[in-house]
Amino acid sequence: MSEFFEIVDLKWGPVQYMLNGYRNHHNSEMIENYALSMTNHMFPLSVRYDEFEFLKNLVLKYNLKSGFELATAFGVSTVALGVAFKQNGGKLVTMDAYVEERQEVYTQEYTDTSTNYDADGFKSVNYLIEYFRLKEVVNPQIGWSPVDVKNVVQNHSSKTFDFLFLDGGHSPGQVILDLYAIRPFLEKEYVIVLHDYFDNVFTPEVMDTIRFLFGKEPVIELEQPFGENMAVIYNKKI
Repeated sequence: MSEFFEIVDLKWGPVQYMLNGYRNHHNSEMIENYALSMTNHMFPLSVRYDEFEFLKNLVLKYNLKSGFELATAFGVSTVALGVAFKQNGGKLVTMDAYVEERQEVYTQEYTDTSTNYDADGFKSVNYLIEYFRLKEVVNPQIGWSPVDVKNVVQNHSSKTFDFLFLDGGHSPGQVILDLYAIRPFLEKEYVIVLHDYFDNVFTPEVMDTIRFLFGKEPVIELEQPFGENMAVIYNKKI
């Protein structure tokens, strides 16, 4: 059984989990491609099941050793990545400000920019890390991008990364800031995964930044309804 569905049955203190089905936007039929949420919060939602398995298999396929995740929400994507990095003998840093769980309606930009140090999401991340025996693999951090990226990286055993999963603030300006913040810490060869690769987020200005920083354009690997347009920048050979 996938670790994704194993999480559904876990119960710990204030943090419990539930499946959320997604509707096919073309015909409004429910499809069995789920995300997870915390039962006491409307937001955030996790990556979908297919995305979970894709992330895990991507790290294994490219034998990636050092990853940076921005952001995890409450740890589901962290489990997918952490399980794979553990198998590869690698390490993962995951950083989030944990503000999304305060929202009652979805928004791409956060008006409250105070970092949440008492978040259920962070408690969930640590619980899942312990449950799946990833404490030697995953380093969970609280922080904002771009201001905290440098300090988080410098306090980690790996000072450079061959993998980036970017799923933070979904505004064009924030994506640009995030990419500039992590670019100095990427190794010569790397793989980058971009979540929610839609035109309203990845505007022409963002695309110009991607071409400037990485010299490549993303390839969409999981379109709706199987993923939220999960795209990959490949700069590493198998």
